[in-house]
Amino acid sequence: MRPHLVALACLGSGALLGAALTPVPSTEAAAPTAPGARAADPSAWEPLSAAGPGQPGPSQRVDLTRSPDGILHIAWAVRNADGTSSLKERRLTPIGPGGDDLMSTVSTPISSWLMVGDPAGVDIGDGYQLYLGGQQSADPDTLDGLVGVSNVGPNADPAWSAPLMMEPGEAAMWAQVAQAPSQTPVFVFEHNSMVVADRPDATPPAAVPASGGNVGAGSIVIDPTNSAHAVVAWCEFGGSEPGTHEQVYDTGTGAFLGSPTLMPGTADACVLQATINRGTPLALRGNDAYVGGTHLNASTGVLTDVRVWQVGDATAEVVGRSRTGVSAPQVTTDSCGRIWVAWLARRDGTHTLLARRSNEAATEWGATVAVEPPAGWSLGSFEAIASCVRGPGQLDVVGQFEKPGKNVLQRTVVRPGLSLAVVHVEKLGDGSKRVTYLATDAGRPVVGARVHAHGVSAFTGTDGKVTLRFTGDTSATVTGLGYSDGQT
Repeated sequence: MRPHLVALACLGSGALLGAALTPVPSTEAAAPTAPGARAADPSAWEPLSAAGPGQPGPSQRVDLTRSPDGILHIAWAVRNADGTSSLKERRLTPIGPGGDDLMSTVSTPISSWLMVGDPAGVDIGDGYQLYLGGQQSADPDTLDGLVGVSNVGPNADPAWSAPLMMEPGEAAMWAQVAQAPSQTPVFVFEHNSMVVADRPDATPPAAVPASGGNVGAGSIVIDPTNSAHAVVAWCEFGGSEPGTHEQVYDTGTGAFLGSPTLMPGTADACVLQATINRGTPLALRGNDAYVGGTHLNASTGVLTDVRVWQVGDATAEVVGRSRTGVSAPQVTTDSCGRIWVAWLARRDGTHTLLARRSNEAATEWGATVAVEPPAGWSLGSFEAIASCVRGPGQLDVVGQFEKPGKNVLQRTVVRPGLSLAVVHVEKLGDGSKRVTYLATDAGRPVVGARVHAHGVSAFTGTDGKVTLRFTGDTSATVTGLGYSDGQT
């Protein structure tokens, strides 16, 4: 049986409590509403890195890895003032159901190398490991290739191992990694305009099957029902079969199985999407795989649709649309079975972050939530990872922001959006109305949500409904603990 995948690599996590932890409050701040979306009211954006010219820009990938204990690890590469590069990491530890986190100080697993590529993280059971392409120096006797660093031990003070060579001599750009418990990690990375899959002990690396075009934006996840198999997704542009593809990789033999499958409707959009995404959006949900993508409007040349494809289906589902353009779709799943999709929509010369979540059966989608960038900054790209540990769940987002001469990483939390519908209206003799509303989260009734209309409010019952009496139209808003606000 094929795994449930969603476009956007949802990597495992690992890692332990960091030292020098500082409480970071989860302040509530409403964001302006983008067209067709609800305004978010989760955490405001908060800086993760110093602002400067060497911080990650939109073309770089920041790794988000969550360990089983809920700790979120964030890793990124920076360019130092002297022209060298370093690898940075910090972690967020949840301290309660209210959404507060302890933020660790920034650790530096690799310092002052000639080149440090974008990292990929993975949980290794008793700790956390990061892999990346790097070159220690111009000296040929130093490390040059795909390397790994580890942080092992419960509640470890970020004490990182020395870098370990995994694959020497490879131009391992934008490496991504997947690893089953107690097994050898498997990588995908770009090499000579190809995406290759490899294990540290396998020779030679296996190139994804291509139809004569250029290949990029590789992603990989382990099949949870069969750890001997991984699912690889990539973008091919040019050739006889352009578009987003996926295929099963045998982690034991180091070879691809069967034939690649093309995601419907991505032949023209894939190359534009790959210029922004460092990996093809890919995620697993139980036994199913999901891939994310965009659709190109041929008449305008604009990417207008965000789509999610369950591998094996004949069509992809449209989950977002904007005539002014969409980009950078991300797909991730939580441990409760829900799928989150997030993307950027262009509006008024800047990008707004939009996100929405499915129900637990992945058969219905909730309201779209909009999060505006912080004042003065432009949101170039982002990474996202889902969780359902707190309340109704959340989406942690790290954005790469820029302004002239500066870049900065900032983090926010997106809460699922509430939908509010009018289900019954009774006109009364005095000119007032008795209106019944239904509050839902991706089709599921929400108990205890507060509905406000024309100066009156009340809480929904077990069926998600509430009836209010007032004079005026039926417009109303709804709020709920752990949710982004909704409206009719």
